[in-house]
Parts: sequence; C-alpha cells; structure tokens
Amino acid sequence: MGKDVYDELMELLGWEPEEARDFKPELKEGLKKLLVQPEDVKLAVKERLPKYFTLDSPGMRWLLRIWLRDFVRLGCPTPEEKDRNLLIGGIFPNVAMLQCLPFKVADPAIQIHATDWVADHVGEVFFHVGWKYAEAAERAGVGIEQISCSLNKMRIGLHVLGIIPPSIQVIGRCLCDDAPNSAELINTLDGSKSSIAVRVRDTGFEAEMFEPLADEYFAKSLERSIHEVEGWTGVKITPQIQAECVKNMFKCFQAMTKVIEFFKEDPVPLNGNDSVLFNLPLVCPLDVLAPDYMEYYDCLNMIANDCKERVDKGIGVVPKGTPRIASTIIVPFGQPDLVPMFHEAGCSFDFSSGALITKKIGADTTRALMNENLYKAFAEYYCAGEIVLNDVASMHRTQMDQTREFKIDGWFQGLYRPCRCLIQHHYILSKWMEKEGIPSIAPSCDLYMDRDYPPEKMRTMIETFAEVVKRSKAEKEKKQG
Repeated sequence: MGKDVYDELMELLGWEPEEARDFKPELKEGLKKLLVQPEDVKLAVKERLPKYFTLDSPGMRWLLRIWLRDFVRLGCPTPEEKDRNLLIGGIFPNVAMLQCLPFKVADPAIQIHATDWVADHVGEVFFHVGWKYAEAAERAGVGIEQISCSLNKMRIGLHVLGIIPPSIQVIGRCLCDDAPNSAELINTLDGSKSSIAVRVRDTGFEAEMFEPLADEYFAKSLERSIHEVEGWTGVKITPQIQAECVKNMFKCFQAMTKVIEFFKEDPVPLNGNDSVLFNLPLVCPLDVLAPDYMEYYDCLNMIANDCKERVDKGIGVVPKGTPRIASTIIVPFGQPDLVPMFHEAGCSFDFSSGALITKKIGADTTRALMNENLYKAFAEYYCAGEIVLNDVASMHRTQMDQTREFKIDGWFQGLYRPCRCLIQHHYILSKWMEKEGIPSIAPSCDLYMDRDYPPEKMRTMIETFAEVVKRSKAEKEKKQG
C-alpha cells in the first residue's frame, strides 16, 4: 500500500517509521474529530509547513511534532484521561500553565490543554481550519467583533461542536476582558465550570514592573483559583508539587534563553513563526509535555544546537545585513504568511517583543523563579516575561531595551480591533517609537486568523513599510560613518 497524506505529514516532520506507524491511527482519528480533512493535511504538507517553518532544523521538526500531537490529543485523549477531569487553560497563556500544570504533576491522568492556542497554532496555522471553530461560535450567537476575538471564538466553537466536553475552564484575567465572558458562555452551553485569576495592570506611566501591591494581589488571586480547582478535582497541590513546577519552569526558561541569544546574530538562524512555537510552551499547558516537561527541555537544547550550527555556517532565514523588524507580543499567531511577506519585501520579521529576552527580563525572571512558592514566583514571572501584562510605559521601556540589544530597525505593532486592551496600546507604542526615530506601524488586522483583510492589501502595506525601514537604516548607518 502506498503512502497517503498522513504518512507524508509524519515523514515531513521527522517521525521515525516505526513511531509513525504506531501513531497513524491516532493521528487520523484525532484530525477527523477536529474537522481536518485529507485535503487540509495536503495543504499543510505541500504549502503551509514548508513555507512557514524552518524544516531543515531537526529541533524545529521535533517541536512541530509536539504541537501536532497535542492538537490530536484534543480529539483523542489517552485511555487514562478519558474518564478524568479536563482542565482548559483559557485565552492568552497568561496564568493558564501555572494554574493547570500543578494538577497534571499531582495526577498525570488529568488532561490539560490550552485549547485556543492549539486550535490556532496547529488547526489554523498547519491546516487552515480555525475558521471552522470560529464560525461555529458565530452561528451559536457570538457576533462578529462583539463578545470575543477569534481566539476566544475558537475555544467557544470547540465546545459548540462538542469536540471539547464539559470541563474546568482555568482563566486568567490578566490581559483579556472577554476570556471570563467566554467562560460564562461556555458554562451556559455545556455546564463547564470556570476559575479566574486576576492581575491588576492599570498602573501609572512611571510604574515599575514589580509593583508590589499588584503582584501581591495577583499571587493571592492565583492561590484562590488553585484552591477552587482543588475542590473540584479532589487533587491537592502540595508545597513539594509547587516547588517541582517552578524548578521545571526555570530549567526550561534557561534552555529557551540559550535559543533566544542566537536571535542577536546576523543573519538570524530561525524565523518568527518558529519563535512562536518554541516560546509558548512556557506559558501554555501542553498535555503531551506534562508533567515533567523534559521533552520540551531536550527539544529546546536541540534547537539551540541547530542554531549554533547554522550561525557557525553563516546560515540564516534572510541575508546578512537585512533590516530587522520586530512584532509586538509575538509574530501574529494565525497569520504565518506575514513572515515570508516581510522576507520577500527585503526585511526580516523574525523578532517578537514577547520572545526577546533582554538582560533585564532575564535577570528579573531568574529572580522570580528562585522562589519555590508557586504563587509568588509566577506572579513576578509573568510581570517580568510577559510584557503585555504590564502598563504601556513598561511595554515601551522593554521594547526600547529590545531595540538596542537585538538591533531592531522597525516595529510592527500588531493591532487587533476587537481587543479593547491591545488596540490602544499599539497606537501609543507606535507613536512613541516614531518619536524615538524608529519606524513603527500599527496595521488593523486579526492576529489569529486571516479572514478580516485581503492578503494583497497587507502585502502592499508591508512593502511600503519595508521601504521606510530600509531607508531609515541606511540613513543611520551613513551618519555613523
């Protein structure tokens, strides 16, 4: 019997033949339940994966396998997980991992997922089916640009379609106002419970990242949420489990820092779509990695080795000296086509404010993760590493540090209309960057899906902005002699 598209997908991502043979039935069953048809798999194999990811990196192929396995597990939980509680980390990773992971450590039979993220980064990016989940939510009454962005809609749609059963929604009200509203809607749909941890982020323009009162409030809110879920699951999160979670997180953070250091090289060895996937498991609860996250740690070290080899050979995703454009948060999640658009326009688009670890972020995160108390450690961890959780002035200071340390020539402030938080921040950041003499643009688009704009209109905007950045870079180099 000849190969089919499922065999081609596994071969493309580097599965060993015996592993592929064992995984294939689960892959086909899971993708079918998740509404991924054979023609969608063919699209992934022939176009999206080769075009949008650095597939000649063995480490990246391994990481893509991890994400695909987690997506499939949404449709096909392990036999041990089928009759147990399902914990769902809600929109924007925020506190999702630190609320879900301890329960997986305490009881590996509990299933944990960041459903919206795997629906976007795998369902939408690999197979271009995220719209099926979003439209299911809209058909159920979630109006366009009303209650939820498309990321929320994907999570709601998975429940509307019955793909995700009633579950415990673990939500962080740290950035997204609509995540708790979406959880309430899901409760109405199927009776899912929700537990919410809150961080106050409306600090003054000159506030420091570690604003003591806000951090203390966040830690207590997180602790209350954990205790609430303990009551629902009957699972106790002991101090030993807390310490183990923090230790594993710290270990993985150090490994990821090694990878990010290579993004200071010219040319940069990996692209922006790669950086989304190796960064997010630190804040997304991926079921296939838990409870110990050792596979993720080993994968990050392989990616670091790949980067070193590519740097030593002078291999990069764009030529040496190419102007470097960074994106606020992370390169738009569900629009992987923007990365090659920038490359074709003569600029690198491989840097993201949410992934670039500056000296300050590294020091602050290290200090935070030295605390074995889960709640205190992670309250500070998120303030240090997740810049969008902070006030706009802190975001600007961090972007300026990133501009200097990673030699950024321009900023793409990835605007998203329905998000009440991000829309104003990105306008302000763009204005402030222009005052610093750094070209910046805040286009109106959907971070998570490509339904809302004509691609060629975006291409024209990118080409125009790329020319501005190239002229700016040339003028600065001329002045420097």
